[in-house]
Amino acid sequence: MLTEKLEIINYNIELDEYITQYTGLFYALYNSTSMIKEKAFKDKMLANYSLMDVSMYDFCVSDVETKKEQRIKNKENKEKEIEKLNKKLEKSSSYKRYKIINKIERIKRNLDKNI
Repeated sequence: MLTEKLEIINYNIELDEYITQYTGLFYALYNSTSMIKEKAFKDKMLANYSLMDVSMYDFCVSDVETKKEQRIKNKENKEKEIEKLNKKLEKSSSYKRYKIINKIERIKRNLDKNI
């Protein structure tokens, strides 16, 4: 086995600051997805988040679009599950009805929660 020593260069960049700015940019883009493609909005976001460059912005946009698609699909799945539980509710006994009603209510509470 051959071991090679690598020189680690410190660029004095705080990883925590990148994470903080990326998270802020993600939520800003997520809350205003209709304006993501506008150049003025993109320039404003890049100016507000100084450590972000164009490639990181584009990466964050793709993350936001993926998250939106996941939330839509998740909501559809929950609505289908509620429909199945409602059909099951009609055929069940009183004890099982209580459990099914609680499950339906729990799903409904979580249906529209934001990220």
